Amino acid sequence: MLKEPKLQHVATPENDGTNACAFITLAICNWFLGTETTVDWLEMKVESENLITSVPFLINDSSDVHEAYEPLSAYEVLRKKSMVSELQLSEEFINDCTVFTEAGKDALTNALVTKARETEKAIAMDTCAPYTFVIGIYQEKLFLLDSHPIDEVLGSDGNGILLISENLSVKSCKIVAQWILKRLQHSGTPDGHQSLAWVIKGKLKRQNKSKIIVVSYVVKA
Repeated sequence: MLKEPKLQHVATPENDGTNACAFITLAICNWFLGTETTVDWLEMKVESENLITSVPFLINDSSDVHEAYEPLSAYEVLRKKSMVSELQLSEEFINDCTVFTEAGKDALTNALVTKARETEKAIAMDTCAPYTFVIGIYQEKLFLLDSHPIDEVLGSDGNGILLISENLSVKSCKIVAQWILKRLQHSGTPDGHQSLAWVIKGKLKRQNKSKIIVVSYVVKA
């Protein structure tokens, strides 16, 4: 029987991080991809907390807290400020189904299953406006990091959350997808289309702006 995913609370900063989640998510992806040695989950938690706290301060003079930034726009701001390396966003369009449909949930699950079979280490930005999350594959587990305040209903205590699955099984992928749906429903997010963008080190390949993301999220049965 599949165990419940491990949860670690991630402290949310007091500074105004409104509409900063795309920036924070990219900064976490950039850090993760730059690690050359093995990273433990505590180190990921601590580094994520540092970025959740520092990134909003560093982008305040270059961003508008009243504007929700799509990943490419956030990337351009971070690159101009030399806050991230050259990155490529490999967008994976799940399909035209909206996030709260069964077909939409299955499509996200299948995207995770496929990636887990292809690689041992990967990280992505999962966006369902107005939220952007980190989803990754590491140490034969799936992980999801949500920098927004999460309450007890979803397993946190008013801070962010780092969720780590037991393994990379199909059931674990389904659990992650279900957690994202529950999280979006609990926050009152309107139904919309979903997308997933894997982040890769290297020169960015600009894509048609109409192809940028409106996502969905992952983890818990």
